[in-house]
Amino acid sequence: MIDATVLIVGCGPTGIAHELLRRGISCCLVDKRPAPQSSTRAFTVHARTMEMFDHMGLARGVPLQWRG
Repeated sequence: MIDATVLIVGCGPTGIAHELLRRGISCCLVDKRPAPQSSTRAFTVHARTMEMFDHMGLARGVPLQWRG
């Protein structure tokens, strides 16, 4: 039996598990891979991901909008 409030199936770069734990919400992460990757497969960071990083205080020094 899993003792968690939220079940996360699959994981992405937005760090939802980190945010839940930071707020004191227990979670269980289930992924097909047995361990984290040692390299990234992402070649881009989407705007919504950057917004979430900013919300979590992880985007310091990174411009959220391009100015031309």
